[in-house]
Amino acid sequence: MTGTEIVQASFLGMAEKPENLADAAHDLAQRGFSIFPLAPCGKKPVTSHGFKDATTDTQQISEWWAQNPNYNIGLRTGAKFFVVDVDNVEVFDRLVVENGTLPECPVILTGRGRHYYFACPPGMQIKGRTGIAGCFDIKAEGGYIVAPPSIHPSGARYQVKVASEGPLPTPPGWLIDLIVPVTRKQSNTAMVMEAQAIAQAVSKYGESAINDACEKIASASAGERNETLNREAFSIGQLIAGGEVKHENAVTLMRSAALSSGLKEPEVEKTLHSAVSSGMAHPRCRPENTRKNNLTFGYECSESLEGIVTIPEIEPLADYPLDGLGPLLGDAARAIAERSQAPKAIAAQSVLSVAASVCQEKSNLKHLGSEVPLSLFCLTVAESGDRKSSCDRVALKPITEWHQEIQKVYRERLQEYSDELEVYESLKKKAISKIKDQSELASALKQIKMPKKPLSPDIICQEPTLEGLQKAFHEGRPSMGMFNDEGGQFFGGYAMNKENATKTIAGLSKFWDGAPIVRTRGGLGETFTLYNRRLSIHLQTQPIVAKGTLSDPLLQEQGILARFLVAEVRSLAGTRLLDPGILVSGESEDPAIKKFQLRVKGLLEQPLKVDECGGLELDTIEFNTAAFEIWGQFYNEVERMLAPGRDLEQIKPFAAKIAENVARIAGVISVFNGWEKIDETCIRGSIVLGQFYLRQSLRIAQIGAANKHQKWLTDVIDWISQQGGEVDVDTIQRLSPRTLGLRKSVRQVRQSFEVLVKNGILTVAAVNRKNNPKIYALSPAVRKE
Repeated sequence: MTGTEIVQASFLGMAEKPENLADAAHDLAQRGFSIFPLAPCGKKPVTSHGFKDATTDTQQISEWWAQNPNYNIGLRTGAKFFVVDVDNVEVFDRLVVENGTLPECPVILTGRGRHYYFACPPGMQIKGRTGIAGCFDIKAEGGYIVAPPSIHPSGARYQVKVASEGPLPTPPGWLIDLIVPVTRKQSNTAMVMEAQAIAQAVSKYGESAINDACEKIASASAGERNETLNREAFSIGQLIAGGEVKHENAVTLMRSAALSSGLKEPEVEKTLHSAVSSGMAHPRCRPENTRKNNLTFGYECSESLEGIVTIPEIEPLADYPLDGLGPLLGDAARAIAERSQAPKAIAAQSVLSVAASVCQEKSNLKHLGSEVPLSLFCLTVAESGDRKSSCDRVALKPITEWHQEIQKVYRERLQEYSDELEVYESLKKKAISKIKDQSELASALKQIKMPKKPLSPDIICQEPTLEGLQKAFHEGRPSMGMFNDEGGQFFGGYAMNKENATKTIAGLSKFWDGAPIVRTRGGLGETFTLYNRRLSIHLQTQPIVAKGTLSDPLLQEQGILARFLVAEVRSLAGTRLLDPGILVSGESEDPAIKKFQLRVKGLLEQPLKVDECGGLELDTIEFNTAAFEIWGQFYNEVERMLAPGRDLEQIKPFAAKIAENVARIAGVISVFNGWEKIDETCIRGSIVLGQFYLRQSLRIAQIGAANKHQKWLTDVIDWISQQGGEVDVDTIQRLSPRTLGLRKSVRQVRQSFEVLVKNGILTVAAVNRKNNPKIYALSPAVRKE
């Protein structure tokens, strides 16, 4: 049934009902949904006409499920309502965070995603579509979805997460913009004409730049609007400082463009002010020596443009220097990477984060006259399928096993506490009833000792709110680790939504600093101050989520990103062939992994030293004299490079903290190995790691400042470098990354590369019989060592 009554349907009460498919089918039909049977544990219709057979008829439904009580339930979507079928939850949550909120609506958990139910907006026809924003499909008229409590092919049940009550809501405007393809060409064209009329740029170069920037800002898709505004406003800010564009006109035009794209005014004003100001700190003007060419880029940069061919200064994607971790941690990371067939950086980040989690509860670092935590915040950026979960699983195995064992003891102790509390309450009640004299009663009550509730042994949290973390520290261990291989759940979750982001960021910064945890609430026992608590973090996320996170103005301005050690990895997909020799023995048989896991377990089994308030009583680790001198030289060199115009000016917030992070890494390595002091070898290795993280941070900043053509050019150079510095046309057509858009005709490949040859970026290493380029090579000036 697809009439108006369906819009009133809800899922209230279904979450509490038995998971009987036949009963659920009748229940859904009574709620107004037209349903039909699907194959057990599957999505394929079993009736002749599929969703067209959908009905609310009780007798027909009984006959279907009498044939097979394990049939899944198909629910026909209609003209009055539709379903947002989310496949990539991480990306979708990020869209919600960036664009606003969703109204309360029925939400169903599927095997790997979610279903959101909405009413069709009046007068608007919603059609089924797939692959929207890379994360969701639309199921509307002429389609169907699988309804709860059906069983997904993975074995998981479809479950009601949010039942909702009353009529289905219509989707918010930003979601409609994604669902219904509406061209913005007319409005964008008018805006660009306005820009051309009033820009009054100082130069033609500046006028072209502001027009181009406004067009990109106005046409940015949902999920990329704020990032586009930030990038383009930074670039225009550079030209303002360079005298190419007038400040007032440029800001006015970019503001209009941003508002027309759908961004809200407060967000626009904040981003514009921050980005333009940052750009003006790095003046830029039109290069003197430029060569103009009709340059055709690949698929993603397919437009021809009269422009400048410049190679952006972007740090190459470097391999993680495992030797810097020392033999114990470095060998373990190397073995985990090899057995998981994962990039070394993922394994290294997992191992280092686990080590920090267990060492932070043993010692502080004695540093420059004070004591600082050994806590580390790590962020790993890797594609889906790059074995992020595998590396974390192996590194966290000893913590997981320890937690399982200690949980048994905790449950027993909790039962004892419950019994003791019952006795305490009984004795207290008895004393109050018998003793009438107040002074005698007070004395008697003092003799009755209230039992102490055992602390929760939880050591790992995945997606907590700030309040949840504070409460966990109040009621549990004074040292914890936050590990999540889907970091978008954190950055796109409740803790980081617009209402909570500022306080969450401030709270995490205090955890890194080792500051007291202060919580003020009205309820009894809800106000407290906690000292000497420790938190280490390892979040892993996909590039599309990291792209928005690392460019988020709020995260940058609040300084939390400066505390994270970020590692971006190059995917090994396509090279991970099975090695039977490795598969024969399990990971627990690998001596390096086994040694690492035993050391983690050994540190966990050492009793925590805590004060009467539950805070950690920590030892200290410090440098020996020679090691401190080496660290001091590194500190001074970094400080000099923060000066205006120097190499690290662009990443000043992160670079200003790298020396302390290097010292913390050295402290973690030393405590983990059981060394009494940080020695020269350890600090040298930690400095190598610090230099790696500096290059990673610099690379991220440089990519953020580059335009899409420069990024394309950088990716081309990087790919050719991986091929040994030269590549033939046939290989370009067949094997080049699809994102480069070069898998086209020979003529188009040569057209794309011709201008790069003219500008000295590439050379023609060989030609065919017709004297056309056959092999291209990187010129000596751009070859990577």
